[in-house]
Amino acid sequence: TYFDELKKDLDPEKLRTQYASLATSCSEHHIPCTVVILPIFVNGGSSYGNDILKTIAEIASGAGLEVVHLEDTVKDISPYDLYVMPADQHPSAIAHAAMGKALAERWKVGTP
Repeated sequence: TYFDELKKDLDPEKLRTQYASLATSCSEHHIPCTVVILPIFVNGGSSYGNDILKTIAEIASGAGLEVVHLEDTVKDISPYDLYVMPADQHPSAIAHAAMGKALAERWKVGTP
């Protein structure tokens, strides 16, 4: 499956090196950097691949990067409104709007 392939190819040491480099570069240039963990939009269940997301979040956080989880932002959206369509389980406009609103509120976008 898709997640089996991701797990097989996930190299935590390589990811640690990449995130450390990203954190250093952003810090040197005074650029804020956030790793955003999106919900998993597969078969209506978010339990698929959560171990991968947890690993990625832990590595990013360990590198000193801010990590934002957006799973809760879509938990109350029905599966019929969550996806583009049943055959295309990418997030719908409704899901994108919910995630965007959560990020805007977190970062106070548009607030003087």
